[in-house]
Amino acid sequence: MIGMDHYEHTNSSSRRGKSIREIAHEPGFHRMTIRKALQGEARVLQEQPITHLVVDEVKDLLDARLRGDVRRPRKQRHTARRVYVKHPEAQIFC
Repeated sequence: MIGMDHYEHTNSSSRRGKSIREIAHEPGFHRMTIRKALQGEARVLQEQPITHLVVDEVKDLLDARLRGDVRRPRKQRHTARRVYVKHPEAQIFC
């Protein structure tokens, strides 16, 4: 896959008369990938906004629980399964 910035660079370099081999050498893509990008067949990566998976009120609860686990023996700490079972408000993310 080729990023949007590389896609634009590929098109502008092609318009300036560079060969596919020269264009492929700069970002390190294969010649076939550059050829597909010029034909419009290459998949272009589009940046997605960063989403936060944990809501603030649940995050505070889980952080407090896990901070308390630091002092416990390793076998007595909360696992992901235990948190899932013990805190139903955290189950909205599954």
